[in-house]
Amino acid sequence: VLAAIGEAASIVEDGKATAEAVRLMREQWEKEDTRELFLIQQLPDILDKVTSVVSENLSVDKVTIVDSGNGNGMPTYVKGVTGSIVAIMEQIKNA
Repeated sequence: VLAAIGEAASIVEDGKATAEAVRLMREQWEKEDTRELFLIQQLPDILDKVTSVVSENLSVDKVTIVDSGNGNGMPTYVKGVTGSIVAIMEQIKNA
């Protein structure tokens, strides 16, 4: 009987500790900075999965940038790529 009581007490304490950890996580998650930090930490894994799906279904051998002579070809290309990343982050943030 004493062994069962000791085992039950251990289970109860584990449950209390888990509940407290979940409460603290929820409290922190309600802060916007915490959510954004979490999403930023997850970004490498997300991008890895996205790029692997794209690379399995799309083959790009070469990217050619045609400039109109004003020197904006490369900056426009980079702006487009970074804009896409920002859009993905916004979608993740709003999910």
